[in-house]
Amino acid sequence: MYSEPLAVFVFVQNLSSKAFVPNNPFKKLFSGSKFDQERYKALIAAFDTLTLDYTYEYGPEKSAGSTWLLLKRNLINSRTFEDFKHNSLGTIPNASLFRLCSILTEFEPVYRELVYEPNKQQFERQLGEMRELIASTDTTSFFNTGVRFYNSSWDDSVDFNLVFYPQPNARGWMATVFFNNAQSAIPTSLTDYNGLLSVVFHEIFHTLYDEAVSRVQKRVGGVVRVQPVPEQPLRARTIGRVIGDGPGQRLRFRQVER
Repeated sequence: MYSEPLAVFVFVQNLSSKAFVPNNPFKKLFSGSKFDQERYKALIAAFDTLTLDYTYEYGPEKSAGSTWLLLKRNLINSRTFEDFKHNSLGTIPNASLFRLCSILTEFEPVYRELVYEPNKQQFERQLGEMRELIASTDTTSFFNTGVRFYNSSWDDSVDFNLVFYPQPNARGWMATVFFNNAQSAIPTSLTDYNGLLSVVFHEIFHTLYDEAVSRVQKRVGGVVRVQPVPEQPLRARTIGRVIGDGPGQRLRFRQVER
């Protein structure tokens, strides 16, 4: 699926001085465009001042939560920024939420003109290719296999959303998974849809492992503690990484075999 509210948020985030990749494709499109003016630079500077990520603990295991992820989930579940504002009340301070919505609303036409409209035809074709691949891969069965493998808590009535947005002039991409959402860019030059889907499931299975019941994770920890060594924490993380990676990579191998 495609979520314009999330896509605009990602666009503004990448224009920020705090962008994970400073010289990213979105910033290159913005730089030198007709929108590269004081009005929008001031909005980006205002975005940089907002505190959007507050952490909290929940559950008996004291798992770490993030309002940043809650906001992204609400963007996906909202059709407009007005919907997002109402859906997100109480997540962060109202002043920050209202200012965020104002900034994103201002950048919506900028995003459409610089990113979406020039790449709409290609992106919609790519989404169609992804839908066909997902339908032919039986991802639901594969996801349920992961739930059983990790003994994770899941309800079949809860859909897992695969959310994509176009990224022009990019060689690579990153996938992020939170709650029941997988978010990933689709570079406009991408043709390896198997690779994209395997990366997404790679991240999904890490989330399922993180949500696994405690006895499964304690069993993993017990294997590491049989023979205590100085590298024990690293070994624990490595084993957890392998357990998370393995099933996700299997999806790609299955596609290659076809």
